[in-house]
Amino acid sequence: MALKVKCPCCQATIVVDEATGEILSHEEFKRELKDLGAFLEEQKHRSSALDDKFKAAQEAQKRRQEILQKKFDLAKEKPDDGSAPRGILWD
Repeated sequence: MALKVKCPCCQATIVVDEATGEILSHEEFKRELKDLGAFLEEQKHRSSALDDKFKAAQEAQKRRQEILQKKFDLAKEKPDDGSAPRGILWD
């Protein structure tokens, strides 16, 4: 008796002997080849999607910098009484 196992990574089919555990055969997954026009069109859409993601990341970074600046300004306004925070023992 033989077992057919499909690889989750490459989608290949492996036939394994149930009694011995040896591989009897291996069939590679046949992928359809796309024509050049379809590939180029896909890359154009991918390029615009990557640009959109990059712009979103830039905006998030700007907002993060603004938040950090506000926190820094708030910390500067607080008077420092010179005591260490609780829980930290200084020698």
